[in-house]
Amino acid sequence: MQISCGGRHSALVLSDGELYACGNNEYGKCGFGDTTARTEPTPVPIPLQLGAPPSHVVRVAMVSCGRSHTGFVCTMGELYTYGLGLYGQLGHQSLANQLTPLRVEGVGGAANSVSCGGLHTLVVRADGRALSCGFNDAGCLGRSLDTGKADEGGAVQCSSRLDAVLVSRTASSSDAFAVISAAAGGAHSTLVLADGSVYTCGRGECGQLGHGSNESEAQPRRITALKGIRVRRAACGQAHTLLLTSAGVPYACGGGSFGKLGLGGRASVMVPTPLAHLSAHVIVQISAGDAHSSFVSETGKVFLCGDDGEGQLGLHRGSGGVGGLSTLLPQTPAKLDREGVEVLGASCGGLHTAFVLRAVVDAKEDYREDQKDKAAATIEAFFRGAHVRAVREAKDKRQEKLKRRSAASQAKARRDLSVRVIQSQWRIALRQRAADRNAQLERMRGLHDPIRDVVQPGWGRAKAQLDAALVGAAISQAVEGANKTKASW
Repeated sequence: MQISCGGRHSALVLSDGELYACGNNEYGKCGFGDTTARTEPTPVPIPLQLGAPPSHVVRVAMVSCGRSHTGFVCTMGELYTYGLGLYGQLGHQSLANQLTPLRVEGVGGAANSVSCGGLHTLVVRADGRALSCGFNDAGCLGRSLDTGKADEGGAVQCSSRLDAVLVSRTASSSDAFAVISAAAGGAHSTLVLADGSVYTCGRGECGQLGHGSNESEAQPRRITALKGIRVRRAACGQAHTLLLTSAGVPYACGGGSFGKLGLGGRASVMVPTPLAHLSAHVIVQISAGDAHSSFVSETGKVFLCGDDGEGQLGLHRGSGGVGGLSTLLPQTPAKLDREGVEVLGASCGGLHTAFVLRAVVDAKEDYREDQKDKAAATIEAFFRGAHVRAVREAKDKRQEKLKRRSAASQAKARRDLSVRVIQSQWRIALRQRAADRNAQLERMRGLHDPIRDVVQPGWGRAKAQLDAALVGAAISQAVEGANKTKASW
């Protein structure tokens, strides 16, 4: 499962490639074919393109939500966008809005990922080339514009066609400048290259470009402060940037309002700075919202900082955006800081945050089995903590069942041992009695000689004992033949 939060809407991809969305549906950015908001996750219909066979199934690999538009990449490399198209951010070579997902034809190859920002879009192809389209605010598209929508002065300000972003005057598809990750922010862009270097462009008034100044850059420029440090991932907020190194160390720069940088203050930072508060953790995932940030560690812990005025940090410190509620250092929400809770990822939007948790439940009791019809209930369970409670209860039931099964097995083993002991003792006693009867019979036969009809003294009493012994011997033989197995006999 992968989830992305936009300005006021969210989209999530299930493990089977199905796409769901919810929230504000202005301009059709949820992809339902209308502009009506959805209060719970709803399947997004993906229409078949011209020439596609009826049996063709579009499976989504990843999704990205911007301020007013959405884009996703399919498992076969197709790129779809929809929502607000006024500035060309959809890449359909028109400025029209799109209410349903529409495939982008000008990609020029298989897409690997997409990132939707405020009013622009970045795409990374499988061959390592980065493409951009949309509003070129302060040069955030990272390329020159020859055709497109112009401003009042005649300067071209937006492009509705995807075109290559230039890195160091070389198309980013070259081996030396292959792009592996791209992040689109409010009005700036970040590119991570295969060698671990980072390039930024666009608006930089808060230092979000990381070049040590508040100047904007019309072309991608390398962050020299990170030379020698391999970066593997980037996340851009409205006016700040987060970077994650291959060693799991997070860096932050840009506007520090509300403490969203996680550095312990509210001042802007002009160069990427490591988060000392998370030095004891290996971070594997980062996300930047409008005014808050999240960090997920390899142990499944999540840390958040920044604006908590609408409860987007999950720290339950208030609502309504009054009182300057904020957290300067990354903290873990109490609901997610419990045994059995493992966070796999987080996504920060405008004023909300979503988390993806690991579910470890018995296959027969997996309430997500029918996730197509119960996606809304699944998300609700994640947020309300019912999922963790269900996992714990299922685990307790399994342990109790194992304890009962173990106690029953031990009791049966003890009963079987007792039966074997009793059987052994009884057989020994029977053999001993049989031996005694045989000896007594021999002595009794010596008291009576039928040939000479001689009767020794005491024969009458011995005759009665002989008859009783013969009856006892018959009973013993019958018991031996019956092969009794229970202790009741």
